[in-house]
Order: sequence, then C-alpha cells, then structure tokens
Amino acid sequence: MLDEPKPPMSPAWVSLLRYSCGWAHRKDNADDAAQAITFGVFFQRPGFAYPEDTASRWLDDTTFMLKALLDKWNAGTWVKGNCADVSCFTMVALCSMGLDFSVRQLTGNLAPLTPSPDPPFSTCTPQKCPVIWVNNTPLYLPHLHTNPICPIGSDPTVDRTYNWWSWAWHQVCVLTGAPDPPSNGAGIWDPTAAQREDLEGYGYRNPPAHHPSHQWLQKDYWQKAHTEVPGAWLGLVSQPTQGANNPQLLVTWKCEVSSDPWQPLP
Repeated sequence: MLDEPKPPMSPAWVSLLRYSCGWAHRKDNADDAAQAITFGVFFQRPGFAYPEDTASRWLDDTTFMLKALLDKWNAGTWVKGNCADVSCFTMVALCSMGLDFSVRQLTGNLAPLTPSPDPPFSTCTPQKCPVIWVNNTPLYLPHLHTNPICPIGSDPTVDRTYNWWSWAWHQVCVLTGAPDPPSNGAGIWDPTAAQREDLEGYGYRNPPAHHPSHQWLQKDYWQKAHTEVPGAWLGLVSQPTQGANNPQLLVTWKCEVSSDPWQPLP
C-alpha cells in the first residue's frame, strides 16, 4: 500500500487487497501502481467479460456489490460487467492501495434521433445500436460509435477482438479532484477496453492508463485527430466528430461497497 486507504475502501478489505496488492506488486509510486492496477483488472483471468447487452450487473443503484463479485472470482468464475461495473471496481481497488480515485461518466456529440431506413451512420444496425420500435420500424436513439476496441475479457493481441461499439456515454476512472471536461488536464484510466493504438498512433493493445511516460489525457482520450492518417481519429470515439466542448461531464462520483448477497442479471 502506498498510503492510507481512501473511501470507499477505508478500511480496506483483505479480500480485495489480495488482488490489488498482487497487481501492484513492487510498484513504489502512484503512477506505476495506478497503471498496474488498471492493467491488472483488464487482464484478470477469470475476471470481467463485457456483455453484449452493455448492461450493468454489479451495481445496486450507487452501491457496488463487491463481496458477491469477489466470491465469484475466488470460485474461478467469470462475471459480466459493463463500464460502470468495471470502473467502479477499479476505483475501489485503487482506493484500497491509498490512491484517491473517483469514477467519471462522459458523453459528447451524439447522433440525433433517426428513423430507419436512414440510420445516422452507415454501419448502424438495430442489433448493435440503441433503437426503439415504432410500427415495426426501428427508431435509432442518440448514440456514438467507438473506434475498434477490445472489450475486457477478450485477448487484445488478436485483431478480430477489436470492434466498434455503440454507446451514449462511457464511465472511466480519474483522480479525485481532476479537472472537469472539456479540460485536457485530467488523466484517464479506462480498464473497460484496450485500444489498438495510443494517442500518438503507435501500436498499444492495452487499456488506457495515464502515466507520465504514456499519457492518456481527457480530451485527447475522447477523440484526437490521427497525425498519420488524415481524416481518421484516435482515442475512444470514431463517430460523430466531437467539438471543442467535448467530452461533456455527466457526473463524477464514488460508489459505496456492500458485502450483502447479490444475484446479478444473467
């Protein structure tokens, strides 16, 4: 541990420290430890697997059902979890090591409400994008498309695991007190998915984890022009083009944790 545990993991649970201390083994500074824990959550086997329906499994309102999840892992069982689940768990693991982190929900320019057969993007389908059905016709809800990313639970060294996803918002980890968007002054730790390229366009194949030697800053993380490929974008968002005021803040918060029994959605 690098410092006294921080809420909501104060005092820290021994059952969680078995994981967080293992991931951050021999890391003697906050930057290295935060990166190692972010990578540790992403590469945990068995661990999280991102669900096709993108829904949360481990949050009861604003309470993370930590013991129930750890019981599954300790029994050698994979669990499903979306960005809210994964980022909340990672935030709790970071706090257990004395690193004061929060989670942050980000959004930005979204495609407008669009009736079929003219979807907002050429790649949109009712199977992959949020829709409601009106008279047997899909109505596309506001959303964005990510760049090809490898969701947690998959192998980021394999090209076929990288696909675009359709989201309206995304939740990540930030240092508590980090500047709000659209500032580029906040580092981002995002264990939900690996990115094939870093923000300089070089091969990366890891989850974004801000570090002085490998920066993932908030505005560029959201979307950054590709310096080597004109018209292409680096970072999370592929479509639509994001503006000067993006990303936008929905909320920065800390979950509570619970040792109560919990049965997640299948």
